Amino acid sequence: MIKGRAILLDTCVIQYSLSKEAQLREATGAFIAELLKNKNRLFVSDFTYYELLKGANKDNKAKAEEKLNHFEEIPQTKDRLERATLLYSAYLGEESVKPVLSSISEIDAFIGSLIFNNSRPLLLTADFNDFPRPFFKEVEVKPIEYEKGRGNKCTQYYYFLEANLELFR
Repeated sequence: MIKGRAILLDTCVIQYSLSKEAQLREATGAFIAELLKNKNRLFVSDFTYYELLKGANKDNKAKAEEKLNHFEEIPQTKDRLERATLLYSAYLGEESVKPVLSSISEIDAFIGSLIFNNSRPLLLTADFNDFPRPFFKEVEVKPIEYEKGRGNKCTQYYYFLEANLELFR
């Protein structure tokens, strides 16, 4: 298990911690609590705020805001936005990424770009394909098993990714 690291949470992690699927919500909450117990610092970006709150009704907005208050916020800066444009431009030039580029949202490029810095934070996501190789490298995988309604067994995988800083040196 990851210990003592800065970890940026992708929006999907927060969404699963708010899921209507009780077991997924509880297991994800327990996983986040374990990360905090292991002295990790957990962060969310302004873009995660946007993704969670856009179109949310009053009740869901309140739940999301309450959940977001548990994490440190990374505000956008001009430098961070420029880093996002560099990353997206690099995606355009990478042949292995071109076939999946249409499925990668610009918000994912913004979120992913936040870990491209010398302090080497990790990104925690369940959306593995939104952060393509060779730009991101898998450090660890955490499977979470749960049951959906009617006893259907499911596994949700959470991926710890690090930025491949060598591509931008």
